[in-house]
Amino acid sequence: MHLRINLLLILLAVHIAAQAEITVTDPSLPAMRVAEGREYSVYEIGNSWDMDSPVDIEINESVNLSNLSFQGGVLTYDVLEGPNILWMVFPGRQLAFRGLDRGERFPMDTSRYRFLTIKLRMRNLEGEPLTTDQPFVVRFFEDATRLPADAGILQPRSDSYEDWTVIEWDLTDAGDHDVNTNYFWSDFAAMRGLRFNPIRPSQSGVRVEIDWVRLSAGPAVGTQGTVKGLLPEQLLELGAQIVLANTYHLYLRPGHDRVQRLGGLHRFMHWDKPILTDSGGFQVFSLGDLRKIDEEGVRFQSHLDGSAHVLSPELSIAIQEALGADIMMVFDECIPFPADRRYVADSTRRSARWAERSKLARKDPTAALFGIVQGGMDQVLRQQSAEQMMSISFDGYALGGLSVGEEAAVMYDVMDWTLPLLPSGSPRYIMGVGTPENLVEAVTRGADMFDCVMPTRNARNGVMFTSTGKISIKQARYLDDQDPIDAACNCYTCRHYSRAYLRHLYQSREILASVLNTIHNVYYYHHLMHQMRDAIAAGDFAAFRASFYRQRRLTGEA
Repeated sequence: MHLRINLLLILLAVHIAAQAEITVTDPSLPAMRVAEGREYSVYEIGNSWDMDSPVDIEINESVNLSNLSFQGGVLTYDVLEGPNILWMVFPGRQLAFRGLDRGERFPMDTSRYRFLTIKLRMRNLEGEPLTTDQPFVVRFFEDATRLPADAGILQPRSDSYEDWTVIEWDLTDAGDHDVNTNYFWSDFAAMRGLRFNPIRPSQSGVRVEIDWVRLSAGPAVGTQGTVKGLLPEQLLELGAQIVLANTYHLYLRPGHDRVQRLGGLHRFMHWDKPILTDSGGFQVFSLGDLRKIDEEGVRFQSHLDGSAHVLSPELSIAIQEALGADIMMVFDECIPFPADRRYVADSTRRSARWAERSKLARKDPTAALFGIVQGGMDQVLRQQSAEQMMSISFDGYALGGLSVGEEAAVMYDVMDWTLPLLPSGSPRYIMGVGTPENLVEAVTRGADMFDCVMPTRNARNGVMFTSTGKISIKQARYLDDQDPIDAACNCYTCRHYSRAYLRHLYQSREILASVLNTIHNVYYYHHLMHQMRDAIAAGDFAAFRASFYRQRRLTGEA
């Protein structure tokens, strides 16, 4: 155990699953093609739903939904006052639902996905902005017999959505489910479909436009040179020493050349502490069918406008240097899980070649450059990758390709195999991890640095981390609760505000809810890191770890 653990990077990362087609079924539409030997009334919606198998959309106009159309990659439909239904139906076993019978099909494995994200816009039937907030909810179902009362319900998101808006739900987080739902995502081994509903549309009606729907294994909103909900000064007060900026997103918007002309990312975002930039490899890997990998790099289409790009190790380093990063990452491929071993081996060897090219491309000797160990969940390939990175020699070393859908025990196995191989005098960085428990276990195994989306994203969704576990502030039990989020916490939020007030802010969709919740979560994570560092310095880490889990066992969180 050593004393270098001092860095918690705050970021928001992007993961987008593979692309596939959607067909829309509506008895009132003319037949447009023959699918699987039977005739259906369909519109093709290519590359809108990020799935690796066909998906049907069924429209039932008898329940206040009409004027279905698909133009320019956008699905549009009108919703009148009262109940309404738009079903996106996954391939399901012998699923016969309102006339849609596609026979024997494979269900969608829920364990593969963690986040559901929708990009949509809602206006009135004349195309004008709505004058009031319009809640939007998603239900998911296992089969037709579980509807409607037994369907899982994702927490409504309430806003006017007069411009394009991205809404995200964490499918594995009970806090993102409506408190009245009977089933959660984790209750099902497989899922057959989703239902999309504006709730209680106004008498004038609502026009819904959906640009894309994505199921993914990782979060779906990327950093744009800011930590959502906090000023840079607040980050400093909370103990942040470094932030992570996203190379892929800043390359596409506003552009690394523009950031460089404006004085670099530190000046651009008013942050005078260190900045770590990722290489962009994880984001382009996440684009699924929108990207192609070859020895040169990754050819991909922008998720913003569809424009074509090629991101190579050389360009990745050039972007990071233009941004003015203090710590840069080599360009690599994040390997999906599960994956064929031959693919994992080929990808790992290619990432090693890209790492050599990344080092050769570096022109700024003042910026540190970290190598990234890949190898999937294979012990031999992980060890080989670690040896390859050390033979090239970097300023620090990271473990990539974790928290991509594997069980925590598998993640810890990879750490056990790999971390002891890395130089003890260099920083050891676990990318994309994780929960408080993940951090404690990683530090136990010798990790020093982490980047983590959870404090900020969970805060915006009303889920807070505490010394005894997580709480979901939206639950009715906190209506009259005058206690702070965590009695053991000394953050600004816990010193001044009650659970009852925070619940009121969240239920009212006040911006202040996200700010106060984020302050608490970021403080909690940094305080946890300080506690671990102090315990190591005192030689008491084992006792700290035991106390950490003992507090969680008292509330059933361990």
